[in-house]
Amino acid sequence: MTWNITLAIVVAIVASLLFAGGSTVQGYAVGEQVGENLNKKRMGLKDLWAVVRAPRWLAGLVLAGLGSALNVVGLILAPVTVVQPVGILAVPWSVLFSARINHVKIPRIKWIAVGQTLVGTVAFILLAATNASTRAQVDPWRVATAFVVVYLAAEGLGFLGTRGRESLRCFFWASGGAFFYGLESALVRTSADLIRQADWLHNPLLLVIGAALVIGSARGGWMLQQAYATGPAETVVGALTVINPVVAVVFGMTVLGEAANIEFWAAFWMVVAAAVAISGVFLLSRVDSASESRRPYTDPEPAADAELVTR
Repeated sequence: MTWNITLAIVVAIVASLLFAGGSTVQGYAVGEQVGENLNKKRMGLKDLWAVVRAPRWLAGLVLAGLGSALNVVGLILAPVTVVQPVGILAVPWSVLFSARINHVKIPRIKWIAVGQTLVGTVAFILLAATNASTRAQVDPWRVATAFVVVYLAAEGLGFLGTRGRESLRCFFWASGGAFFYGLESALVRTSADLIRQADWLHNPLLLVIGAALVIGSARGGWMLQQAYATGPAETVVGALTVINPVVAVVFGMTVLGEAANIEFWAAFWMVVAAAVAISGVFLLSRVDSASESRRPYTDPEPAADAELVTR
């Protein structure tokens, strides 16, 4: 029904707004704990424990949770091809929130990065939705192998977040977390396919998936907090919004056999669209690193310090 689709779009817009707001609030809560973090180092367990108890971080968690819940409502009301592209609005929302908090003007290059991210992600989702097969084939060994591959890739990105260039650490941390969350989405879909089978209660793969979901949630959440500690919230939102669906779709096509109906040129343009979207997030992280406009936590003015010393 048209009314359902209209309502789903409205719900998805509100969901993207809440998710962006929650992520921005969480980002600044982490920033308050780690200070300027000039060396872009990762947080320790003590810092993380202090962060998760902070009222501002908890408020951001509630907002992001409400956004995720509303997104589920939108998916119930309308097809994923309608709801998923609307969720990309979280990227410009987060950019606007950050600029508003810091009282800075958004440069043109940042809008170019946002536009590049939006266009690439929407194109990728639409190509995947219109070409993928709905008949999934669950092979336990392929699922287990994919989990190991994605896990290693995510941990590799986390390593770059620790050892890589300071200007790119937020991008690497956020990308690693997005890999885990993309795997989570794919594994949830795999579980749904398994439950449709007659003997699903006796399938040991469900236990493996359950363990993978717990590990992925813990590691992905840890990496996202590290990303908040080393860069802007809009980079984290961009990575989650772009890389999450890309990982989930690639998993579905390569592991679950959803690529059976995809022809060469459709696959080619999907790769191009994914590259455009991810490079947009990369550009966004570079712009934020160059401008250093994220953190409102500044040290006292030198003049004030000098005056205190003379007294």
